[in-house]
Amino acid sequence: MKKKNSLKLTVLKQTAIKLTALKQTAIKLTAVLLAAALTLGGCGMLGTAEPETPSAENAASENASNENMSTETASSETASSENSADDSQISAFGGENGEFAVPKVPEGERPNEIVISLEGENSYVNEAAEKYMALHDGVKITVKQVDTQNSRDKYLQVVSTELMSGSGADIYDAIFLSYYKLADSGMLADFNEYIGEDVKNGSYSSALMDAALFGGKRYTAILSYNFNAYEIDTAAADEYGVTFPEGKIGVSDEYGVTIPDGNLKLSDLQNLSEQLPKDGSLALFSGGGSGMNDLTLADLLVAMNFNKFVDLPGKSANFETDLFYDVINTVNRIAENKQIGLAKNEDYGSDGKALIHPYMLYTPAMSHNGTVDYKNMRLIVNDDGFAPFSCASFLPVLNANGKNKELAADFIKFMLSDEMQSSPSLLFCPVNKNAINEISHLSYEDSKSGGYLPEGFTEDTLGSNIAKFNELSENLGIFLYQERYINRLIWDELSRIFSEGITAQEAAANLTGAVNLYLNE
Repeated sequence: MKKKNSLKLTVLKQTAIKLTALKQTAIKLTAVLLAAALTLGGCGMLGTAEPETPSAENAASENASNENMSTETASSETASSENSADDSQISAFGGENGEFAVPKVPEGERPNEIVISLEGENSYVNEAAEKYMALHDGVKITVKQVDTQNSRDKYLQVVSTELMSGSGADIYDAIFLSYYKLADSGMLADFNEYIGEDVKNGSYSSALMDAALFGGKRYTAILSYNFNAYEIDTAAADEYGVTFPEGKIGVSDEYGVTIPDGNLKLSDLQNLSEQLPKDGSLALFSGGGSGMNDLTLADLLVAMNFNKFVDLPGKSANFETDLFYDVINTVNRIAENKQIGLAKNEDYGSDGKALIHPYMLYTPAMSHNGTVDYKNMRLIVNDDGFAPFSCASFLPVLNANGKNKELAADFIKFMLSDEMQSSPSLLFCPVNKNAINEISHLSYEDSKSGGYLPEGFTEDTLGSNIAKFNELSENLGIFLYQERYINRLIWDELSRIFSEGITAQEAAANLTGAVNLYLNE
């Protein structure tokens, strides 16, 4: 099979169109995720509840070129089974001049085609397919958009039906699917067989990439991510006598509060709450537009300890633990001390008088509140030192019965390459560290030309942001999309604690029973 010369991604040339779309997408998708944080628990931002389908993706996808790609619409009764089977060796990730190899298949032995099934439009997948086909003569990639009438449950039904039939697409988007259940049923292929060494030896954070493992196997590949970081507010610090000695942040005057140097754990939040005033004059967390209140904080703290409450491979769950009770008691104390907003629409610190402000970070140049300096950013982590992250874009899984698994896996490797990870059509931060620098500078230039940069934000600020962003990313190891149905159960039961007044013990017992029933049905 002949390869064309490797296409170089001339990102700057595409900036006028695609970065504008990215900016619009970021603004619109942020609004969706913020709304989800307030109404559903903020899966993309502060918690685990399921977000709405990102409508902003459609805005970005309208600018994507689809001239060389076959795009079809599939109904629940339609499944692609045109591929034929074989097993072939794929070459190593990368290659000379950054090119990617496809399986060496004798001429005429089988068609070199893969089919990708999506719930909706995805400009990144479209662009990757177009570029991959341009790099490889004779390869055809068909992107099918399943007609689900905006129903994720129907998409799950379509995918399950196709997979159980032994046919279907080669690659599915599992962003809203319980992919571990499909894997547990033998319907998905293990990526480790094809790209395990590439992920292990490539320029990726191992904790982040391994966060989606199930039973030690890699059934999906994370392509992009976003996460919450928490800024120590210098404005509030000035007003309340907070000083920032080198290497540590502390309060030296009126309140005598000392903030630990490094990321914050549950015990640190407990200590800070005891030291701060309890009259609402200085909140621990800002509320208001950030969406941080008692419910979302509890959801976040439970989410980052998900694997301590739920054993997905073992199909068991137990929320009746000291850790769960400690989380609820801590949040209740913070709320009683008037140091955080309440789910019942009572906010403290929403006027800026708060020590810690949540930000959703999606590149080293931008957050959901705009372009900011990350120097005072921290993470809230579990006792193992890991913080949660989420993914609101394409989450590929391989059909175990796919006719071209090797070719499909090579396409996923291409999506993880420096070239595709630097594309403006990739929502949020690329997992490829080599691409972070380029995409961040493009975001910076776009903000600069659009007049969005705050006063004093320079290239040097961007450089320090990139370093801080990479440092924070190394501690991301909890994937928020473990299981959307369980996440919903957790959110609903936590809501009852803070709105109906049920006890932590009652909620824990209800969750333990409901989750165990679901895992073993």
